[in-house]
Amino acid sequence: RQNILVTASAGGTGHLFAQLAKMANNNPDKNFVMGTTSSPEKANWLLNQKIVDHAINIREVSIKNELKNLKLQEKLDLCYESVGKELFDDCFLNLNLKGRLITLGYIEGYKDKNLKSSINISKFGANIPVRLLMKSASVRGFFLFHWADQWEKAFNELCEMYEDGSLNVCIDGGYNVEQRDSKVIKFQGLEQVADAVDYLYTRKSVGKIIAEL
Repeated sequence: RQNILVTASAGGTGHLFAQLAKMANNNPDKNFVMGTTSSPEKANWLLNQKIVDHAINIREVSIKNELKNLKLQEKLDLCYESVGKELFDDCFLNLNLKGRLITLGYIEGYKDKNLKSSINISKFGANIPVRLLMKSASVRGFFLFHWADQWEKAFNELCEMYEDGSLNVCIDGGYNVEQRDSKVIKFQGLEQVADAVDYLYTRKSVGKIIAEL
């Protein structure tokens, strides 16, 4: 089986990747998918929605200590990392032999006005190549616009999974996890898109935040 860790797993892309990780399995035993989040309410939501097998509330426990409790130190086969800084480093340090880390963002640095410090997402710097070498591990970046030639195919596949019920796409209209079933979209018009982004930074959202235009 593959041990997979998804950071920000209650987020717009994280909750989808976590489900895909549970589906994409060619091994006799199912993948073990863990997800980080930032509140007990969101951790419970992830488990109740069956998005992950194990939720880690990083406000209460570090990934390092939780992996130790699960006896998964240095046994992560795949990490989907979008937060940066401490979470990136914990994922990086706990990669298994031939483990893979996909980095597709560093939200911890997005609001930092100092460009130099905002992109400093790891404290290991020059040690990264050696640490990767010793495990035959890899870190790979994923920037959406570099894969534009695959958008249509991927979109159609996701739509098929959504329509047959195998993929749960969660929508957040501007309410916290306890009120996410509200059918009302709070953010209306282009002028409130900035409010939707501010709501994202509150860490109260679950799923994909929607603004109605």
